[in-house]
Amino acid sequence: MFKTLKTFALAAAASAVLLAGQAQAQTFTTGFDDADIAVSTCWAATGFASIDIEGVVHDGVGGFVVWISDTDETLYLCNADATGTVYAFDPVSHDMFNGKGQDALGEAGFTEISTAVSETPQAVANTICTLPFDETIEIVASVPDGLGDYLIWMVDGDETYWMCNASGEAQVYTLTPIDGAVVTIEGMQQA
Repeated sequence: MFKTLKTFALAAAASAVLLAGQAQAQTFTTGFDDADIAVSTCWAATGFASIDIEGVVHDGVGGFVVWISDTDETLYLCNADATGTVYAFDPVSHDMFNGKGQDALGEAGFTEISTAVSETPQAVANTICTLPFDETIEIVASVPDGLGDYLIWMVDGDETYWMCNASGEAQVYTLTPIDGAVVTIEGMQQA
């Protein structure tokens, strides 16, 4: 399963790079200079002529998560910062555990989802994000994602950062390695 998730994430990253080659900078005002740059960067990276911004939140590690939907109503998670750099651009369409997250917690030794960890939805999201890893993984940040779920940042033994978007009901929507910039849009930095 781990290899499948990584392959999915790398394919999404490659798609973002191809789209970015055709992108033109667009501007969307959110009221925060750094957030404006992140939103504009994400829009430019999509290559879409028209998008809806569903939300913008701090990602917990110095950047922003920009929730974008396209004209087909596909939801995307874009992680970007104020330097014009996109670190992740993933479609978010379904639970990667296909509704079996609670079963996966049980197989990992947790008898019920409510006893997985301290009975909070955020703790459940944190735990379900770490399950695909055979190695020790450390959670470095966990924040609300702006849409009712959680964004969890982790680092593995190879010092690769991972971004996971998960719910308190043990659903994982994206699990992406962050090995560096997916794309940098020139001219997006603050003047």
